[in-house]
Amino acid sequence: MAVLAEIIIIQGIKRPNSLNGTVLAFSSTIVYATVIMFYKILFADFNAVTLTFFIFLIPTLLNFVIMPKAIKRLIQIIRLNGKTIILACSLGGLANLTMNQGLSGANATKVLVIIESFLILALVGEHLWLKERTYLPIKIAAVICATAGAILIRLS
Repeated sequence: MAVLAEIIIIQGIKRPNSLNGTVLAFSSTIVYATVIMFYKILFADFNAVTLTFFIFLIPTLLNFVIMPKAIKRLIQIIRLNGKTIILACSLGGLANLTMNQGLSGANATKVLVIIESFLILALVGEHLWLKERTYLPIKIAAVICATAGAILIRLS
């Protein structure tokens, strides 16, 4: 159902470069699902807080290696949008920490089905707060398919 949701978006929203972004998003979903399975294995040796620390530390270090002039660019970005960056990163860290805490004590599918509700919140948020009202029927259809898939997985 999640794949069907992505196909609906790919077919329904035709803008320049949208296919590339959608393919990258689909690829990251597969990688992220794999990573979550590794999390469950790693909980034998790590608690949620320690695992979350490493989940952020390692990509941060890799970004410094692959980003040219990383420190200079980060300082410029923080000067432009410091408050937004701090808020977004804090909320992202809290979301990962709470997800990992949930994963450490429950079935991965159960936790991920609950987290799937973020799709609905993201749709409402982008519509009301970001004023992104284009392609609304397509987005609603995609959210319904993804949510139905998550519910079907949970029921099986």
